[in-house]
Amino acid sequence: MNNSQSKINEPIWNKLPVIKVNNIDFNIDKTLLILSTNYGYRIYDNKAFNLLSSLDKNQENFGSLKKTSVFFSSYLICFLGTDNNEVYRPNQIFFYNDYKKKNIALMNFHEKIYDFFLSKYLFIICLKNKILIYEFTSLKYIYKIEEVEINKDLISINSKIENKLKFITLGYISKYYKDLNVISLVTYIIDNNYKISHFKKNAITTIFNNISKIKLENNNKLIAVSELENKIHIYDINYNNLLFCIYLGNNILNLDFSFSEHDDFFSCFFNNEIDIFKLKDFNNYHKYQCNCYSHSDKENVQKKKINSSFKDYFIKMFDDSTETYLRNNINLNGDFFKCYFNHYNDNEIILISNNGNINIYSFNKFEKKNLEIIKEISLFQ
Repeated sequence: MNNSQSKINEPIWNKLPVIKVNNIDFNIDKTLLILSTNYGYRIYDNKAFNLLSSLDKNQENFGSLKKTSVFFSSYLICFLGTDNNEVYRPNQIFFYNDYKKKNIALMNFHEKIYDFFLSKYLFIICLKNKILIYEFTSLKYIYKIEEVEINKDLISINSKIENKLKFITLGYISKYYKDLNVISLVTYIIDNNYKISHFKKNAITTIFNNISKIKLENNNKLIAVSELENKIHIYDINYNNLLFCIYLGNNILNLDFSFSEHDDFFSCFFNNEIDIFKLKDFNNYHKYQCNCYSHSDKENVQKKKINSSFKDYFIKMFDDSTETYLRNNINLNGDFFKCYFNHYNDNEIILISNNGNINIYSFNKFEKKNLEIIKEISLFQ
């Protein structure tokens, strides 16, 4: 075959510029890794990271996507285009059949959509200053939350099943209480017919100022971050208790975090470092007052010296409830990251960059050994 014929048969995606990742996400049961790219999306299995489906290889005109969600492990996909996507506009949510590679429905709005959340029972859409909630199966409008501080880091959702009841909790920052550092929570209870039976409201007042990120976890915990104060607070949303206060040092950048499977360890990634904190049993706590409240001598504050490559740092401990287990410097290029305990092996930590690079580290729960890299994967090769 001559060179001209070879160029004619060359796949279209080989001619495209470098693929860039706009968003990294998982499906509901965390079996799939979903990348929204500048040319569409890619779906990988979250165990071996094999490519299962993609639309950025052979559809150059699909356009840049801001967010992509997969309904469990089905072919049903929802996605939202970026501002510069001329086909899939940022004021439209598209429902797409990944098997047939075609649109099956869309929701159209008169204003830009900032984010959306897909669960088994509810579909939640975030507009400029309000949140709209729909039944997922029928897309029937249910409820509206107004005067919300819309920011992708200031809205979080989780779902759980408890005593055969299905709970979906939404956390957000209300503009009414923004200056009071209040995180609003609303929990929807779904009956056996997948209808909302009722809902309840709650609120947590944080101790520090300038909340920059919140995240709800499936273990009834709410994580609140203040980048200005370089702190993380972990609350129990059932009892509104502050469980842990962790000081991470200066200039928290590219922050991501996760609990281990049994909630005994907590990992944080920021400034090219992975910090792992050992946590004691959640059930043994009452409401603590950390030194975000007052700088009294009663608080158990430890100062530790790290080697010269790190700055001095403080960790606030409640009755020795947290312990800095490991701190590792990581060399991985990227603008943002996902850092989490492996969902299939709790003795591994996975770090994914928006460049499509994955580092897998072994983690020893019983000995304070540095993380050891055991595998490196490039998703785009």
